[in-house]
Amino acid sequence: MEVITPCGKVFITAFPKENHRQVVYGILSEACGVPVLEAQQEENGRPCFKNLPLDANWTHSGNWCVLAYSFECRVGIDLELGKMRSMSLADRFFNEAEKPKDLPEFYKLWCRKEALFKCAGGRFFEDALRQNVSLNTVGQVHFVDVGVELLNREILKKMENAKEAAILPATSVIALAVQGLTPEGSCECT
Repeated sequence: MEVITPCGKVFITAFPKENHRQVVYGILSEACGVPVLEAQQEENGRPCFKNLPLDANWTHSGNWCVLAYSFECRVGIDLELGKMRSMSLADRFFNEAEKPKDLPEFYKLWCRKEALFKCAGGRFFEDALRQNVSLNTVGQVHFVDVGVELLNREILKKMENAKEAAILPATSVIALAVQGLTPEGSCECT
């Protein structure tokens, strides 16, 4: 699925989590036209593909993995399958300005916090968790809430037998965070 964001075009796909690294590397190899065999890491632990003209990030929840990559911007993505949780967690992790009113909003904001951390780096509890992500922008990072129903349509299009195709649960929430690339490129591998 192709998503146009304020920072550029991002490609998103979902697939079963089993052997997810091999699937990620296969997708990125096809996108770049060269073999991608492994990821390096930035200092903050983000995956980095040195000498490739892209930035990529992936997440998994339950039996699913979602990959986001872009040739135009830095990306961070998070997936939550929307399991039942206690709203009391909101008191610990959200400030008053962004406190969610219900479980779907809780997951939307939580996914945004995770995606922000995966995109911009830093320390999760000291940096990303303290940010008000109820707005569509935090600093230079923009949020895009990815429609699960659209991603499921893309999954079904790729499957030959739609009756047997596995799709993401309707309660799933996916947040994408994007940031413009630095002048040095998409990432700084160590």
